[in-house]
Amino acid sequence: MSIYNGIGFRLVGGATGPTGATGATGGTGATGAAGATGGTGATGATGATGATGGTGATGATGGTGATGATGATGATGGTGATGATGDTGPTGATGATGTVGTITVMPTANRYFYIPSSNIVLTAPGVIPATQFTNDVGDTATEFSNLGPSSYSNLYINGILQEGSAYSVSTSALTLNPSGDTIYAGTPITVEIVSFSVQIT
Repeated sequence: MSIYNGIGFRLVGGATGPTGATGATGGTGATGAAGATGGTGATGATGATGATGGTGATGATGGTGATGATGATGATGGTGATGATGDTGPTGATGATGTVGTITVMPTANRYFYIPSSNIVLTAPGVIPATQFTNDVGDTATEFSNLGPSSYSNLYINGILQEGSAYSVSTSALTLNPSGDTIYAGTPITVEIVSFSVQIT
């Protein structure tokens, strides 16, 4: 191969000599510009769980939640001990006076009749049972009715009113007190009992 030098002479090249020994490594050149960022690599395996960190500070109290539904009523408890009696309260005002109604006194008279079939000699008390008398309607009496603190009795012998000391009357009998007199057979004896009741309207 012919090579021309810079002054016009042709140089005739000889055969290539053997390769010389490698020269010393030159200094490191300046760092080139950063290449484009490569694509994201595959996600690596999850590492082991780290130790639990310390408890953080307590957070602020949250707002009050809605009221829950009312629970079922519990069983009734036992009766407590009776408390001490309180002080007596003041006396209330006197009420208005009521209206007095009409008072009606009503007398009731019951009469009993007896005619002895034999003489009654009053040298000793003469006792005549109530069942020997007939009443106002002619029925046999069972007792002398309506005797009491709001009644009085009269005794008539032969139609004549007798004094109160001459006799006594109970529900079961008329007793004639001893007087030495004789009540002859066929003489009518009448016991009258007048009682009173009150009706307010």
